[in-house]
Amino acid sequence: MPFNVNPDARDRWLHHMRNALDTLELPPLYDAEIWAYLDRAAHAMVNTFEE
Repeated sequence: MPFNVNPDARDRWLHHMRNALDTLELPPLYDAEIWAYLDRAAHAMVNTFEE
């Protein structure tokens, strides 16, 4: 991986994705499905636990 992604970076990315998703005002089911995907993807991107 060319970039280190630690839990802090994951959480910051998720924060921005949540804000972006909220601006779309999607129906609850669509919002939940997209958020579940983003959450799984973010956890899968973590490749280090170093600061």
